[in-house]
Amino acid sequence: MSWIIWFIVSMVFYAIAEYYSKVYANTSGLVAYWLAIGGYIVTSATWLFALMQKNMLAVMSTTWSVAYVIVSVALALLVFGEHLTMLQGAGIVLGVISITMLCI
Repeated sequence: MSWIIWFIVSMVFYAIAEYYSKVYANTSGLVAYWLAIGGYIVTSATWLFALMQKNMLAVMSTTWSVAYVIVSVALALLVFGEHLTMLQGAGIVLGVISITMLCI
């Protein structure tokens, strides 16, 4: 299987894990806790398959870093209704730019 497929699967499970970690943070429910842990385990396992296929740690980790910021911010804003100040938004944009620049 292509590295991009493993990467996308890893991102999907990362999103699931982030969702349940936020649910756990809001409710302290053990089901959410274990679903978050399970999601992170699958995330790590699928990440290893993606890395094995691409075998370029610098590029892969930079791509992962940008993708997880986007996924986390999207979940926070779109699913949980969190709000960012202009300064926080600018910081996130600059952070994504700086992470991307590390790969160039």
